[in-house]
Amino acid sequence: MAGVSEPAKRRRVPAMAPEERRAALIAVVDLLRWRLSANEPLVAAIRKMAGDPAAGQEFLERMQETRRAMLAGIAAVIEPDAALLRRDPRSAARLLLMMVMASVHNGFGDRTALGGLSSAEVVSLVLDGLLVRTPDETAPTGGSR
Repeated sequence: MAGVSEPAKRRRVPAMAPEERRAALIAVVDLLRWRLSANEPLVAAIRKMAGDPAAGQEFLERMQETRRAMLAGIAAVIEPDAALLRRDPRSAARLLLMMVMASVHNGFGDRTALGGLSSAEVVSLVLDGLLVRTPDETAPTGGSR
């Protein structure tokens, strides 16, 4: 992932077997969870200390730029399997990032609710939930597509 001050470079993700792509996404989630957890106290402190609205706005813009770069990187990993998903790679990437953020941040006061999910479980929830099913396949809930 590109740093805030450097533009993100779009790289083509090589063709992978589905299990390799899943493993790659699990590695991405591991990295995101580690980075978000490590940066959580710093982000909280900066938000708390930012008394100048202009400085706060600059910080927010940098965070948004970094988040866009993360989404582009995640979407690039998902892109080769776009035809297998109900949503486009960018939407799938956003959902994956939101699940990671929910599993790391204590926004609802109960860190164990989603924090107990492993990276593989987060990837499974997103990918298995977005997979297009053929009419003869049955969804885990017992219904079809």
